[in-house]
Amino acid sequence: MTGKQEMNSHRSGQVFALVVEPWRALPPTVRLLIFARAVNRMGAFSLPFLAALLVQGGQFSLPDVGLLLGLFGAATIPSRLLGGMFSDRIGPVQTMVAGLIGCAVFQALLGADLGKAMTIAAVIGLGLAFELYEAPSQTLIADLTPEPTRPQAYGWLGAALAGSAVAAGLLAAATGSSNLHILFLIDALTCMAAAGLVGWQLRAVAVPEQQASLDSAARPWRDPLLLGLFGINTVFASVYLQVPAVLSFSVLRYSAPAADAGLLLALSAAIIALGQPILQRGPAVLRQPLSALIWGYVMVGLGFLASAMSQTIGQLAWAIVVASVGDLLLLGHAYSVVARIAPVQARARYFAVYGTSWGLAAMVSGPTMTALLETGGSARYWFVAACAAFTLAATQAYFNTWIKRALK
Repeated sequence: MTGKQEMNSHRSGQVFALVVEPWRALPPTVRLLIFARAVNRMGAFSLPFLAALLVQGGQFSLPDVGLLLGLFGAATIPSRLLGGMFSDRIGPVQTMVAGLIGCAVFQALLGADLGKAMTIAAVIGLGLAFELYEAPSQTLIADLTPEPTRPQAYGWLGAALAGSAVAAGLLAAATGSSNLHILFLIDALTCMAAAGLVGWQLRAVAVPEQQASLDSAARPWRDPLLLGLFGINTVFASVYLQVPAVLSFSVLRYSAPAADAGLLLALSAAIIALGQPILQRGPAVLRQPLSALIWGYVMVGLGFLASAMSQTIGQLAWAIVVASVGDLLLLGHAYSVVARIAPVQARARYFAVYGTSWGLAAMVSGPTMTALLETGGSARYWFVAACAAFTLAATQAYFNTWIKRALK
C-alpha cells in the first residue's frame, strides 16, 4: 500500500469512527427506537400526495380538500396530547404500537378508496393516530438515557428523521407517477412493520419504577417553565414550517427551477444528519442544552438574514448551510430541557404539551407567510424570520436564568 493510500485509509477510518462511535455509545434500545422511527418516517412518503389523492377521484373539490387537510392538521393536536396521556397510563411501548397500527389502518382505508364518507373518516382518523408515537418515543429516550447524553440521543433522533426525510423525498419523486392509492397501501405496510419492530423488540423494556403510577398532581399546562418553552417554540415553528415553501419562491428570483429548492432542502437535511457526530466533539458550550439553544437561534437568524440578502442561488445555498447549523444546535437540546424540567411520572404529558406548539404553529404560519410574500416577496419573509430568530435568542437567554434558578 502506498503512502497516499495509507493516508486515505487512515482518514476513512477517522470519519468512520467519528460517525459510528457516538452512535454505538447510545443504549441498544434507544438505537432500536430511533431506527424504527426512521423506518416509519421514510415510509411516510405518501403524505405529500394526500391532496392529490383526494382530488384525483373527482369526489372532492379544491375547497373540500383544503377543509379536509385543515381537519387532518387539527386532529394531530389532540393526537399528541392523547399520546402523552396514554403513555403515562398504559406505557410508552403500548402507545407507540397502537399509534403505528392506527396509522396503518387509516392509510390502508385511504388506499382502498371505499367512498367519500370513508375517505373523510380515514383522513380524520389518520390525523388522530398520526402523533400518538411522538411523546412516548421522546419519553422512552429520556427514561433510557442518562441525563448528560440525552442531547446526543435526541440529536441522533432528529438526524435520523432528517435523513429519512431525504429518502422519503426520493421515494416520492420516484413513485409519484404511480397509482396514488398504491402509495398509501405501501405506507400502511411500513407502519405495520414499524409497529412489529417496536412491539417485539421493546416489549421487555423496563419502565423506571417511579413511573409506575400516574402523577395526577402534575399539571403541564400550569408549569411556567414548560409554557415558556412552549411559547418560544411556537414562534420558531411558525417560521420554520414555511421554510420549504419560501425556498421555492426564493429560487425563482434567480430564474432557477422551483425544483432546485428540493436540492437545498436535501443539503440542509444532510448537514443535520452528518453534523450530529461532529457536534458531539465540538466546544462544550455548544453541548450544553441551554446555551446551545441560544446559539442555535442566533445561527438560524444569521442564515435567514443571509437568505434575505442573497443575490445568487449559490449565496442562498450558503445561507441555508448557516441556518442548518442552527437547526443542528436546536435539534436535541430543546427536548433535553423539557425532560429535565418534567416530573418523571409526567414526562410523556410534558412532551405532548410541548409538541402541540408545532400544531398551533401550523395553523398560523400559512396566513403569515402568504401575507409577507404578497407585500414584499421572499426577501421580506427572510428578513422578518431573521428578526424573529434573533428575538428568540434574546428571549431564550433571559428565560434560561429562570430555568437555572428553578432547577437548583
